[in-house]
Amino acid sequence: MVYNLVALPYNTTTTQMQFCPGESVTINGVVYTESATIVDTIPSTNGGCDTVATYILQLLPQYTQTDSIAFCPGGSVEINGTVYTQPGTVVDTIPAGPGGCDSIFTYILTLLPQPTASFDLSLCPGASVTIGGEAYTAPDTVTTIIPATGGGCDTLATYTLALLPYPEGSEAISFCPGGSVTIGGNVYNQPGTVLDTIPATGDGCDTIVTYTLTLLPYPETSESVAFCPGGSVTIGGNTYTQPGMVMDTIPATGGGCDTIVKYTLSLLPYPERSETIEFCAGETVLIGGNAYTQPGMVVDTILASGSGCDTIVNYTLQYITGPNTSVSITCKEDISIGTDPGTGPIVVNYDLPTASSDCPCPGIALSLTAGLSSGSLFPVTTTTVCYQAKDSCGNTATCCFDITVREEEPCDVKEIGCMKYELLSITRTASSTDLTYSIRVTNKCANKMIYTAIQVPDGVKAVAPVDLSVYTAPGGRQYDVRNPNYSPFYSIRFKSKTDSIANGQSDIFTYTLKGQTKPDYIHITARLNPQLFYEAHLNTFNCPVMFLPAMKEEQRSDDQSELLQTADLNVYPNPTDGILFADLSAWSGQEIRVNVFNSQGQLLRKNTLTAQDEPQQIDLPETLAGGLYFLEVLTQDGEKHTARFVMRR
Repeated sequence: MVYNLVALPYNTTTTQMQFCPGESVTINGVVYTESATIVDTIPSTNGGCDTVATYILQLLPQYTQTDSIAFCPGGSVEINGTVYTQPGTVVDTIPAGPGGCDSIFTYILTLLPQPTASFDLSLCPGASVTIGGEAYTAPDTVTTIIPATGGGCDTLATYTLALLPYPEGSEAISFCPGGSVTIGGNVYNQPGTVLDTIPATGDGCDTIVTYTLTLLPYPETSESVAFCPGGSVTIGGNTYTQPGMVMDTIPATGGGCDTIVKYTLSLLPYPERSETIEFCAGETVLIGGNAYTQPGMVVDTILASGSGCDTIVNYTLQYITGPNTSVSITCKEDISIGTDPGTGPIVVNYDLPTASSDCPCPGIALSLTAGLSSGSLFPVTTTTVCYQAKDSCGNTATCCFDITVREEEPCDVKEIGCMKYELLSITRTASSTDLTYSIRVTNKCANKMIYTAIQVPDGVKAVAPVDLSVYTAPGGRQYDVRNPNYSPFYSIRFKSKTDSIANGQSDIFTYTLKGQTKPDYIHITARLNPQLFYEAHLNTFNCPVMFLPAMKEEQRSDDQSELLQTADLNVYPNPTDGILFADLSAWSGQEIRVNVFNSQGQLLRKNTLTAQDEPQQIDLPETLAGGLYFLEVLTQDGEKHTARFVMRR
């Protein structure tokens, strides 16, 4: 027999079992209290196979909860039938429902603090305050419970009661005699002290006021009222014209009292004053509508303006004397005029001196004190002419100048129409070979001469006068110099600055050339207004060269070498080649100012130095061109001293 054996599989089961904390599960006699997976074999019955049973044990979580419970002092908390009145921690188990686990609740009990409050209450005397249904009228400390509102705790309140004093005040009241004051419905007209209670307004207390009543005296004042003779003053409706004492009551304005015023009335004297009026001779002074032209005394009454009195004024009229004023006069330069031999006296016209004064009165009288007036016949000699200036203050000043008329025998004479040209001289000094030519030009026409041009050798420039300088002829007329000039021929030209010769007038023109350039003849021309030209040729071979001593050369009249100095200011060498000395011994030890001017009056150099006994060198500009210049010395006393000097280049 063959057996077919078949292995049957185990029967298997799986069972899930849940239990709560504190509980247990028993499987096959074994107790389990934690989660686990248990495999157990259950023997079969009825010839079957054993069953493999799997048990999945799951310990359910314990549900816990924590609550905080706060309660007020005196309060309590009930938990699961138990009442608690103190803070602490309470643990309670709440049984589970079907299929659930019990829940563990932890309660934290907290006792809340007792709220407190403090109040200060002030009571007026006689008043009361109610606290917790009880009235209080005196100072005290009261404690009470204020029930809570909402979920809060009751508050322990402490009230401090204070009794206020009566407020007190004082007031001073003044009233005038015959007046009164009302206090608390009572009228008082005498001085004294009054007490009154003033009911409180709002929450305040009544106030006790002490009134001090004072009866004012009548105010008194004094015033002085002065009025002029013939005047009056009105007081209280009464008019007074004499000095004295007057009483008056002035009604009060506003809340003041009437015032008693004592007036002292006084009669003013006439005001007097003295005035000195200075005026110039010939002027008129008006006083009170009257005209006065002579010095003297005048009394006048000046009417008052406003509230003043008329004033008596004593006027002293006197001429202005000007004790600190001065007058100055300046004469023109010396004049030297040459004439033909045998001509005799000739008419000489000259400019009058100029005068100025700081006298406040106008007018300067100019009078001839020596010599002849302008336009007179002057003899063939040197005539000294002097003028005096006198201002309105009586100050006088005098100046003098010389007019020399000399007869000259010309070396050569040429007359062309109304023009006459004369070569007067050719001179030189022993110290120089330079030749100086003097030519007299006479214009007999009525037309003014515009310029005269004198030929110089080609390419040569005259030594003097220098180009663009101003030449002053012996007659005082001035001419602008062009050296060299190119039209109408190569020459040195003298062009009139303002006025020139006409109607028989003449001027002498002097110029200097190097000795080696001596020409045999001199080509000369003159232009008269407007376009008239007169030309001539002067021969030089009949004109011998004359030698001049040094002093004679310094006294020549041309503007390049003429020496004009004050008596107390001397300069040398003059002419100079660039080095100049001055004798300043008259102001030895003083600090003086030394100025250098050109012939147009322009300041070229300003020096300040201390004067010494020995001659001192003067600092001159290095670029000083040839020509005429002035040295001016200003002293500490304000004196001015001037000397001329000539620069040779």
